[in-house]
Amino acid sequence: MTGPVDQSSPETKNRDPMKGLKTLVARLPWGMRKLIAFVALHGSLGLIRSKPHFAGVYPSFDKAPVTGASDMSFLTRTADINVNRLKRDEANGLPLLGHSHQLMPLAVAMLANRRPVRILDFGGAAGADFRNLTSAIFDQSELHYHIVDLPDVCAVGRRRWQSDGRISFSEQMPEAGAQFDLIYSSWAVLYVPEPLSVLDQFAGYGARAILLINVPVTAKAAFVRVQLNHGIPSWVLSLSDIERIMRQRGYRLAFHVAGDVDHNVDNYPPEYRVANMANLLFLKS
Repeated sequence: MTGPVDQSSPETKNRDPMKGLKTLVARLPWGMRKLIAFVALHGSLGLIRSKPHFAGVYPSFDKAPVTGASDMSFLTRTADINVNRLKRDEANGLPLLGHSHQLMPLAVAMLANRRPVRILDFGGAAGADFRNLTSAIFDQSELHYHIVDLPDVCAVGRRRWQSDGRISFSEQMPEAGAQFDLIYSSWAVLYVPEPLSVLDQFAGYGARAILLINVPVTAKAAFVRVQLNHGIPSWVLSLSDIERIMRQRGYRLAFHVAGDVDHNVDNYPPEYRVANMANLLFLKS
């Protein structure tokens, strides 16, 4: 037996139940809005202290203790939430993107002199950055956006974008010989056991540019640490190792800045304190 047919429109289904509260908060003075946003993100005790985000120093994934990797359902939940979360400036309607997430739309706009623009997004979840991209650039006539992620996460993305032919999803990396103009990855390379091999594979597609954002890097040797909120290992990569792999494949580092994330790493000795992320742009020589 089937239940009642849902005749609501897509606009009704995607209506934000918190819209009224958000409108009320938006009318508060600037300082109070910032205070509410901080408490919502960190909790009231976050105003006083923040617990460390990571623990341990390990040479590889297989040496790090894993306490939470058996349940990765949080990835599906956050993918579903983030893909529908786009804020706009009330004064002009322009999209409000985090500083790091402005870089990919800018890169695509600069590459748009050639058609089509083909983008590979490794770890792109359900398409949050595709949504950011299409909200920010003007010329979208020939945009091909391919995401590689876990099967359950890809399923969320396929449902969300089922009527948009510009975006596709896969659980596996494209075959050798596939052509892309931009390789992009955010918050992903650090979670694979062999990140340098993944970067080498990126370079093998011969893209005009490779943009890595939200990647923790150090001027010293790479190491693995455990991310405490989910009990999973993640890499802090050596910047010199990344540059070496890219240089061997014919890419030069054209842009590098620290990101806009600041983790508490006070539990580490100075040589292992990597609090921020990095944003790196490599161009084909």
